Amino acid sequence: MSDFWSSTAYEAYLEALKGTLGDEAINIYTLWSGVHFIGGEDVDRVSDIVILQPLYWKGDVLNKTPLDGSHRIARLTEEQFQAVVTLGFSSLRVRISQFELADEHFTRVRTGSPGNPSAFVDIVPQLAGYDAPATAVILVSPMEAGCSVCVAYSTGEYHLGAAVFTDDSSFPLLAALLCMIGAREVLAVHNLDLYHCIEAQGLMYTIATEGIRRAVESELKSLEGTLTHASLEKIRNVLITDARTTLDALYHKSLAACYSSREVSHLIKAESREISGGCILLGLLRMVMDTCHVSSTQSTVLFESPSLDSCLLYTPSDMLALNILATNSAVSLHTLLYKTATPYGAGLLTRWLRAPLIDLIDIQERQELVHYLAGMDFAGQRYTHLHKLLKRSPNLETIGARLRDFSTRQKGTLFPGILDMYVFFRSYLPGIVSTFTDSTDALESVHNLSKSLQLVSMALAGFQEQVEAVFDLNSPYLSSGASDIFASNDEIYLIVGFDQTLDELRQRLDLERTTITREYGMINESVKGARILFTPSQGYVIRCPKSSYPSVMALGSAIILENKANYVKFTTECLQKSSERRKEAFHAYFKHQATLEASVLSSFVSYEPSIARLAKLLATIDVLSSFATQATNGWTRPTLTCDGPLHLQHCKNPLLMNNIGIDATIGSDIYFDDKRRVLLLTGPNAGGKTTLLRALGQSIVLAQIGALVPCAAATIPIRTRLAVRLGTSDCLRRGYSTFMYEMVNTQYLLSTAQPGALLLIDELGRGTSVSEGYGISRAVIEEILGKRCMALVATHIMELVAGLTKTAGLWPVHMRSAFAGNKLVLTYNLADGSATSTYGLDVARAAGMPREVIDMATATLAQEPSRKFQAQTPTKDLTDSLVYVARALLRYSRGAITADELRRIRDEGVACMDAAKPRM
Repeated sequence: MSDFWSSTAYEAYLEALKGTLGDEAINIYTLWSGVHFIGGEDVDRVSDIVILQPLYWKGDVLNKTPLDGSHRIARLTEEQFQAVVTLGFSSLRVRISQFELADEHFTRVRTGSPGNPSAFVDIVPQLAGYDAPATAVILVSPMEAGCSVCVAYSTGEYHLGAAVFTDDSSFPLLAALLCMIGAREVLAVHNLDLYHCIEAQGLMYTIATEGIRRAVESELKSLEGTLTHASLEKIRNVLITDARTTLDALYHKSLAACYSSREVSHLIKAESREISGGCILLGLLRMVMDTCHVSSTQSTVLFESPSLDSCLLYTPSDMLALNILATNSAVSLHTLLYKTATPYGAGLLTRWLRAPLIDLIDIQERQELVHYLAGMDFAGQRYTHLHKLLKRSPNLETIGARLRDFSTRQKGTLFPGILDMYVFFRSYLPGIVSTFTDSTDALESVHNLSKSLQLVSMALAGFQEQVEAVFDLNSPYLSSGASDIFASNDEIYLIVGFDQTLDELRQRLDLERTTITREYGMINESVKGARILFTPSQGYVIRCPKSSYPSVMALGSAIILENKANYVKFTTECLQKSSERRKEAFHAYFKHQATLEASVLSSFVSYEPSIARLAKLLATIDVLSSFATQATNGWTRPTLTCDGPLHLQHCKNPLLMNNIGIDATIGSDIYFDDKRRVLLLTGPNAGGKTTLLRALGQSIVLAQIGALVPCAAATIPIRTRLAVRLGTSDCLRRGYSTFMYEMVNTQYLLSTAQPGALLLIDELGRGTSVSEGYGISRAVIEEILGKRCMALVATHIMELVAGLTKTAGLWPVHMRSAFAGNKLVLTYNLADGSATSTYGLDVARAAGMPREVIDMATATLAQEPSRKFQAQTPTKDLTDSLVYVARALLRYSRGAITADELRRIRDEGVACMDAAKPRM
């Protein structure tokens, strides 16, 4: 069965359910439309059904052939259920619905998708911080210098975006954009360079299938020639009115740049035909709508055009190296900061980590608010007080989106969401607003936030009045703590006088309630211990102890339903008829109320923009409050500058602090200036070099999202690029050795080097001979110095420091170590100067290497003193030849040159290297 499933989704589901076989089993039916499984506390009385609906492909065609067979598995535990639901959201092509059994029929009570996972937050709490995956469709067009890139993407049901820009063959800007939007899947016309870039970022790459080719062909044919107003309207119709100006600007920008795509021309078999970037972009927008199931014109689509010059750019692989976002195996910076109280706050935290700011004023505004929230007021620490209030907030983003599209949304009432917002606005929002309005602080950022909160609160005052004019505020839903056999906690009634039919049905409900209460009262006088119960199948019945059975029979009108060893359950003709009439009136009331919901909701639609503004404000407060919690851990507010030196005093790795404790973590002083643009880091193995590299990168990200940093003090010039390479391994799938893969990553890293960038490189020069590693490492460092960016470069090639001692802008630093009792002691502290040794033998001895092996290695080193590294040091000509051949290998691996050209370059390089080798 799994042979038909080309993606890993099916295997992931089975893996999540592995080990659940047991005596008590339920059915899992694998159908073409998805994986259906049943869960619940009692297998015999199923309480809910959850449906996972991933599409799967057979070759390049969507497979619509039913997959036969079923699996019987044991009842899902809570952890297994959460794992499967979370897996369900790992792909854009998944929708999860929950059904509950009522009156012998299953009714859908909630639906979630990757764009709206918060619908399941109450049963899968980890979804609160879920990073909704985006899928992107990309077309690359070669230009004389670099290439043009057109990207269209969707992050769910209602979010659509597009961008056009110029990039080079390593695609550093594209990788940063994919990180910014949270892309997990990329569809593109086959391009080797693009494929290598996407794969390096750990994303799913799908070569354009025949269906996508047909979509491109169809769209471009419809848009060829002069773009008419009707052609543009085809795209505009699915966008909200406010997005039209953005789309127009984007279109004219791409058209003015005269971007073209020969690949697409080849794709649709049109010889020597060039297609403007505007046409490509519009075609991509249509494609991504179809690919991501973005709804038609009936739904509102939010359109965005991300700016690559408004935030610090780094890539998914950089984030992975620095442990920025959570993975299955590691604690992350997101984990430490995830103290948010709302699902929309959790989502904003993820977006901020993906796109740190570069605007000094915006960062300082966040910093001021964090400082304010970390302070005290009459209620204690402000962030603690706000956290309690924010936890009472419903998911304003989700409710607002559903309200905006109430006419086309899926089945399910929105009345509970309306009343949840009403309760929050009335009881909890004033406390949040007063936290800022009552401030005596003169901070402008606090004043601006206070003013914004007051304005949106005033705009929502009419919302509360409208709720009071429409809904019965005595509905059981608003008094869920009250115990009433005649009311379920989820019942919501409209106010008396809103609709005549509803009023009549409500009177019937009240009348039958009175009848049932009176009948029960009469029975209770005669039957000791009698109590009334309600069951969906039997209606209102009476239950009493077995000892009262004679009294029951003495009634004469009793109808025995159950006669058990310790109790008797019975009813009467009057009770039966009243129960049936009340049931009919109940269903008639809510059936008729459902027909009125659209007209009721239409009176609230005008408040949706204010709800959206409030959600953004509260999400910001929520995230900044979570930042403020780190003040108690010794984190401090950094000083941000536009340029100048970078100084981190007593900088610690925040993840290590979380693991071993604040006091146990050793900090280091890190300093960059014009004389110290590149720090060349040496030191013993396991001495803390990689930990220091991560600490520096994490501190930069924290500072530029407005958070505190794990330092005693910090001055940080704003960085526009952050590139990280913390060690690589081989890549067998692409036929790369460890050294080749390192060269691929190093070339990409060099493409990001520019003023304002920070590069973090670990173990530079490994994977080849010491002399060649020295030559390549030296060439890389000199290239970085020429780009005038900051870099922290760790290496085990000790002679590299001596070879670059007099190079302007480079400064040697090392991780301190010392001997105590003939034993190496690592201090994990940074100091100026070069390490005297990497102490490899000492680390091997500490790791338990056999003593005879250590002694033999020591003797070998002592017997060959003539084999000095300096005698093997390559000249500049040899270094240039090595780099020349390495670049040719990279170009060949990407299909840029043929095998014959590679052999020619190899022969030339070997000849040059032979001539340049130093003579012994």
